[in-house]
Amino acid sequence: MTGTIAEQIYDHLVGQIIKGAIQPGERVEEQAVATQFGVSRTPVRDALRQLAGTGLVEFRPNRGVTVVDLKFDELMEMFEALGELESLCAKMAAQRMTQLERRALENLQSEAAIVVKAEDEARYFDLNNQIHQAIYSGAHNQSIAAVTENFRQRLMPFRSSAGIVTHRMRDSHEEHEKLVSAIVPGDAARAHEAMRSHVARSSLTVLNVLKDRETREKSSA
Repeated sequence: MTGTIAEQIYDHLVGQIIKGAIQPGERVEEQAVATQFGVSRTPVRDALRQLAGTGLVEFRPNRGVTVVDLKFDELMEMFEALGELESLCAKMAAQRMTQLERRALENLQSEAAIVVKAEDEARYFDLNNQIHQAIYSGAHNQSIAAVTENFRQRLMPFRSSAGIVTHRMRDSHEEHEKLVSAIVPGDAARAHEAMRSHVARSSLTVLNVLKDRETREKSSA
C-alpha cells in the first residue's frame, strides 16, 4: 500500500463500504479501525473526515460516524441524477474517445463476457466498475467525470447491499454490449440512450430490492 496511513485507511474504508462489508446505517467504530491498523485514532479521524467529504458517511450526535442511509425518495432522485450524468458521459465518450481508449473498452467488455460465463460475481463487480470508469475518462471532461463518479460512489453501498451483481450480472453484461457497440463506432445518440436505459434498469432493480426489504422488515417488526 502507498500513501499516508490516513490515505490507506480511507481507501480501505471506501472499499469496505462499496463492497457492502459496512452497510448503510452501520456505524464505523473509530477505535476498531485504529486497532486493525495498529495506529492511534488521529489518522483514523483524518480518514473519516475525508470520507465524510465524499458523502459516504456522516457524523451523527451520540452515534459517531455512520454510513449514509438515504431515504427512499432521496435514493430515487440520486439514481435519476446518476442516469443523466452517465448518459452524458457515454455520449461524450462516443464523440471523444481515442482509438486506444475504444480498444481498451472493447477488451474490458470481452473479459467481462468470459467472467459472466464463469459466473464470477466478484470479478464482474470489478470489471463493471472499470467499464464505467473507462467511459467517464473517455468523455474527456474532468469536471463531469468527477461529479458522475461522486454520485456513483455514494450510491454504490446501496447497490452492494441490494446484491445488484447477483440479480443482474447477465442483463448488465448484455446492456454493456449495446453500450460499447454504440460508443466504439462513435454513435453518440445511441450511446446516450443505451446508457440511460442501462442505468434506469439497474436503478429500478436496486430500488425494488430495497423496497421489498423495507416492507419485510416492517412486517416482521
